[in-house]
Amino acid sequence: MFLWQLSPSILREFRAVPAVYHVMTYKPVCPLGTKVLPDGSPCRHPAGRVCRSTGCETWPSWLAREAQRLLWRRWRGAFERIVPVSESVAARLREAGIEVMPPVAPGVAMRVPRPPLSGPPVVAFAGRLSQEKGVEVLLRAMPAVLARVPDARLVVAGDGPEGGRLRALAARLGLEERARFLGQVPADALDAALSSAWVQSIPSLWDEPFGMVAPEAMMRGTAVVASAAGGLMVSVVDGETGFLVPRGDVDALAEALARVLSSREMAEALGSAGRRRALGEFQESAFVDAFLEIYAELLAS
Repeated sequence: MFLWQLSPSILREFRAVPAVYHVMTYKPVCPLGTKVLPDGSPCRHPAGRVCRSTGCETWPSWLAREAQRLLWRRWRGAFERIVPVSESVAARLREAGIEVMPPVAPGVAMRVPRPPLSGPPVVAFAGRLSQEKGVEVLLRAMPAVLARVPDARLVVAGDGPEGGRLRALAARLGLEERARFLGQVPADALDAALSSAWVQSIPSLWDEPFGMVAPEAMMRGTAVVASAAGGLMVSVVDGETGFLVPRGDVDALAEALARVLSSREMAEALGSAGRRRALGEFQESAFVDAFLEIYAELLAS
């Protein structure tokens, strides 16, 4: 994600050095890195003046990022291999005329499986509390979930610009006794905080470039209910490791969550299948092996 920290002019120094760019976000084709418009809808415009006219940028920020974008276009040829993190990112790069290799998913650290499910059925969310993450959709789905599973609970781990508004919304929806907002949870404490979850919800409204929280949950052995969007469609196998629902669809999300929370056996089966998939497809060793092959081929050429 170097485009957030460094000027693309550094790429001049790479011209004589074999270089690979593993693209983790939409930053090479979107100044904000999200491909999301201010109203929350997906952006399908090529970057340029439209970033100002749509309200994504102020004039000062647009001028600075436009200069960066022009430098990136000039020097991106210094990378001999560009590797997207998912097919979703690959598609956006190809639309901009950028040649890419097949996607390579990031690796997920090994985790011990969570303990057997017990107690009340719990829905968990982990992530930044911002508009594109869709936490509002999850909160609005919870009353329908509770109508079918009265003892259900919601745990929200994370913070962000929408935190205050989402807490107020939970209160208006009557979820004070059912929803816990944990705030920012340190990475080394997150697994313990989510260990009681029967299902982890990822209700994203944008095309997640990959969505690391999905394979992380699967590695714990937790079922996943996620939006059918972006990289989530690669990691979550609908009906096998969890369920995929249309983004922004409160009713569909509530139905999928209630389905899992109504059956401990289903939650355990989906979670076990998810862990097998995470161990087979998303281990850190698989990620490292894929890049070693890319490096070897690049050096040989």
